Amino acid sequence: MPCHRPIRRGIALAFAIATLAAAAGPALAAPISATGLYNFRDNSYGLVPGPARDIIVFGAFAVSPDGPGGTTATYRQTDTLLGTDVSGVLPYQPYSGASPGVFETIVPWSPGLSGAWEFTFTNGTDTTTVTTGVVGTPDPVPLAENVRVTGPGSRPTVTWDAPTFDVDWADVFIFEKLSPDTFDIVHFGFGTPVDPASGTWTTPAVLDSGGALEPGRLYAFAVAFSRGNDARLHASRSLYAVEYRVDAVPEPGTWVLMGVGVLGLVGVVRGRRSRWPRAVASDTPLPLAAQQCVG
Repeated sequence: MPCHRPIRRGIALAFAIATLAAAAGPALAAPISATGLYNFRDNSYGLVPGPARDIIVFGAFAVSPDGPGGTTATYRQTDTLLGTDVSGVLPYQPYSGASPGVFETIVPWSPGLSGAWEFTFTNGTDTTTVTTGVVGTPDPVPLAENVRVTGPGSRPTVTWDAPTFDVDWADVFIFEKLSPDTFDIVHFGFGTPVDPASGTWTTPAVLDSGGALEPGRLYAFAVAFSRGNDARLHASRSLYAVEYRVDAVPEPGTWVLMGVGVLGLVGVVRGRRSRWPRAVASDTPLPLAAQQCVG
C-alpha cells in the first residue's frame, strides 16, 4: 500500500503558509496612485488656538487606495540651510466626503525647505514615490481683516474688508471644529470663485461635503487669500478663521411642551384676574373675608 505521508505533510505546510499570509495581510496590493500634490507657505490664524502661524502645508489630495485601504505614507526633504533631512509620517487626513483620499501634514516655515517634498506611499509590497512642486521662497500673504460671520441658521454671510494688496485667488473654507485644535473640512470653496474686493460671501445651501451646516455644531469660516503661478496650486496663502455655531433648533416634542406650558400660564393668569376683577382694577382694599381667601 503506497505511503501518502509526504503528500499530507506538503498539504499541511502549504495550509500553514497560506494561514500566516492571510494573518499578515495582503502580500500584493493594487498599484498606488497619488494626484493633486501640493506644497505651499501658509500664514494661518484662528483655526487653532494661539498666534498666527507661518507654516508649510503639503500633501496629496487624491491617494488610492487610501488609508482604510491599507496605504501608509512618509515624507522627506533636505533642508538646504541646515544640510539635514526633514522626514516623518505623512498622515491620512480624510475630509468628510469633500476630499476623502487626503494625506497631509504641516511643518514650520523655513527658507531651507523651499524645494520639493518626496512622498513614499506603501501598500503591501507595492511602493510609489512622487514629488511635489517646488514652493520657492514666496512672500507671506497678509491675513484678511475684520472677518465677520453674520446671519442666523445654516446659510450665514461672511464679510471682510477689501484687501489693499494683490490677490490671485480668494476662497472661503468651512471647517467643522471637532476640538480646539482638530477639524474637518466640509467646504473647500474652489468651485465658487470669490471676488476678494467684494468683501462678502454667502454660504451655499449644499456644501462640498454634500450636506449643509447642522444646528448645534461648531464651525470655523476661513477667508483665504492666495498667490501663485498656476490655478489653485498656490505658492503662498493666508487663512483667517472665525468660529460660528448654528443655533440649535428645538425638537418637535419640545415645541409641544413649550406650547402647553404657555397655554397653561395664560390660563392661570386669566383665572386669577377673573376672580376679583373690581379689586384688581381699583385701589379699594378687599373685604376682610376676601383677603383671607386670597391669603
